[in-house]
Amino acid sequence: MSLSNVSFTRHCLAAAAIALTLPAWAQGTAKTSTDSRYQQERAACAAMSSPEARTNCLRDVGAARQQAQRQPRAPVSQAELQRNALQRCQVHTIAEDREVCERMVRGEGDVSGSVSGGGQIRSIETTVFPPAPPPAPPAMVPPVGSPPPVTSPPPMAPPPTLPPSAVPPAPAPVPLPPPAVPPIRQ
Repeated sequence: MSLSNVSFTRHCLAAAAIALTLPAWAQGTAKTSTDSRYQQERAACAAMSSPEARTNCLRDVGAARQQAQRQPRAPVSQAELQRNALQRCQVHTIAEDREVCERMVRGEGDVSGSVSGGGQIRSIETTVFPPAPPPAPPAMVPPVGSPPPVTSPPPMAPPPTLPPSAVPPAPAPVPLPPPAVPPIRQ
């Protein structure tokens, strides 16, 4: 073998070795970031005061770590996250509700709370005007030369009533004299 063939063979072997070790190196980097995230989340779980919450948190963190080791997540772009959030607004069937949801996804409104505190609450204030009253029906104009319409007089109001305290008391009865009866003769 010539010197150039040996040199070429060595370069090919070196390139092949590098090509074979790159995926392992990349996986090692991903494993390191997964392990550091696991340690951070585990520390957050340990800080919980409730034993039940701490146990649930540790179980969830361990399951997430196993899932990440089995199937690493591909990075997701901000545009894709925005598109997914807007798709979740399609559940609203009323157009106004869907519009408000999309405005909140785009960042309008107020956000309170935190993910670590249990969730973020998004709110937005909108002004809703009452619906306009229906238009009044057009006034009837009688045709020219027709007699005026007959209208009945308005109903009469009932007579006024006085409260019981305003009614004067009835006069006391006056005794009547006995009737004059002629004496009976016998």
